[in-house]
Amino acid sequence: MTPAVSLVDRAFCEFMKSHPRQGLLIALSGGADSVVLLHVASRYRELLGYRLEALHVHHGIRGVEADRDREFCIDLCHKLGILLTVREYDIPSLATLERAGLEETARKYRYLALEECAAARDLDGIATAHTATDNVETVLLQLTRGTASLHGIPPTRGAYLRPLLTVSREGILSYLQEYGLPHVEDSSNESVEYSRNLIRHRALPVLRQLNPRAEQAFGRAITCAREDDDYLQALAAPAAERGNVGEIAALPAPLRSRALIARCGILGIGSLSAIHVDALVRLCVAAIPHSALDLPGGTVAVEDGLLVRSVASVAEDWEIELHPGENLLPDGSILLVFRENETDIEKYIAHQQIIYKLLINVTLNFATIEGTMIARARRAGDRILSGGIHRSVKKMFCDGHIPTTEREYTPIICDGRGILWIPILGHIRDGSQDCGNDRIQLLLCKRG
Repeated sequence: MTPAVSLVDRAFCEFMKSHPRQGLLIALSGGADSVVLLHVASRYRELLGYRLEALHVHHGIRGVEADRDREFCIDLCHKLGILLTVREYDIPSLATLERAGLEETARKYRYLALEECAAARDLDGIATAHTATDNVETVLLQLTRGTASLHGIPPTRGAYLRPLLTVSREGILSYLQEYGLPHVEDSSNESVEYSRNLIRHRALPVLRQLNPRAEQAFGRAITCAREDDDYLQALAAPAAERGNVGEIAALPAPLRSRALIARCGILGIGSLSAIHVDALVRLCVAAIPHSALDLPGGTVAVEDGLLVRSVASVAEDWEIELHPGENLLPDGSILLVFRENETDIEKYIAHQQIIYKLLINVTLNFATIEGTMIARARRAGDRILSGGIHRSVKKMFCDGHIPTTEREYTPIICDGRGILWIPILGHIRDGSQDCGNDRIQLLLCKRG
C-alpha cells in the first residue's frame, strides 16, 4: 500500500472512529473526491459497523453531461453493492422562481435532498467529500471577501461529516490510481469565471511552489484558529444572550465582535462580513434609541438598551387598496372607510355587533382625493405636504419617538397625489380637510 493510499485510509478511519454512525449517506456526484469517499467507506463498512447508502442529485443544468454523471453513479453503486437514491430537480426553473443564483439554488436543493433522504432511510450521518484543498480554497475566499470569522470548512455540522478534510487533492488522485477507479469530470470546474475555480487553478499552484504541503499547513492554522474562536465564543456567549448594547460595547474587541455575531445569530441574521461587524460595533457604542442597521437577512435595532431584530426586517413592502367598510391591515388592525353621506358609522358598528377599540380617526373632503386610496408600508424618501412644506416621514417618525419595530406596520394612507394621512403621527396633507359637503371618514381601530 502506498503512503498516499494509507493517508486516505488513516484519515477516514480515524475520523469515523471519533464520529461513529450507525448509518452513513454519501453525497455522490461522480467526481474524483466523492468516488474516493464512497470507495473507502465501502471498504470499511463492516469493520466500522455502519449501513452505507449514497445519493446523487441531478440538477438539470449541464444537459447530456449531467445525464452521463447520473448513469455513472448508478453503475458505480451497482458494482460496489451500495443502494443509490437519485433525486432530479429543474434548478434553472427553481432559481428563476426563487430569484436566486444557479449555484446558490443548486446547493440549497442538494442539501435538502441529502437531509430528506437521510431521514427517510434512517441514516444518522451524511458524509460529503470535502478535502484539505477545498478547505484552503474556502479560507482564501473568506479572506478575500472580508468574512468576519475564518472557520474554513468545519469537520462536522449536525449530521454532516467530512471524513477526508485532511486529505489533499494529490492524495485523492493517488488513491484513484492505486485502485484503478474511474470518475467523471464536471467541465464547469475548468472555467475561471467562478471564484473558487480561479483560486484552484491560479492561486493554489503558487502556494504549492512556496510550500508543497500548503494544504496541511493551512489545515493546522485553521484548526488552531477554530479552537481559539470556540473558546472566545464561549466567553462572549452570555453577553450575546442578554443582548445589552452597553455591556457588549464594553467588551474587549475580540469578545465584542463575537458577541455581536452570536447575537445576530440568535436573532436569525447570519453571513456577516467584517464590514457588517464594524457597523454593529458603531451602533452599540452610539447606543442611540430607535437606531437601526440593515444587514444580510434582516435589520437589527437598538430598543430599550437591547439589540433586537426589527419588525421592519420581516415586513413586506405591503400595499392594500381601500374599500368602503372594513379593511384588514397586516398588523391585525382595521381601517374603517365610510362616505358620510352614504353610511352612518355608528349604525354600521351597531349593525355588525362587534366591539371596536377606536384608536384614531379623521374626516376628509372627498373632493380633494385623487384616484384610489391605498394603505401601504412606509418607503424610502416618503414625504408629506404638511404646514406648507414637504416633511420627511422618516424624520417625523424619529422626532415622534416611534419605535423602529413599529414603523413598517404603521399604515401610510395615500391617494393618486401621494401621502394623504399618517395616522400614528396625526399628519394630514394640506387642503384635505377643507370644508365640503361630500366627506369621507377613516377610523383606524382594532376589534375589542
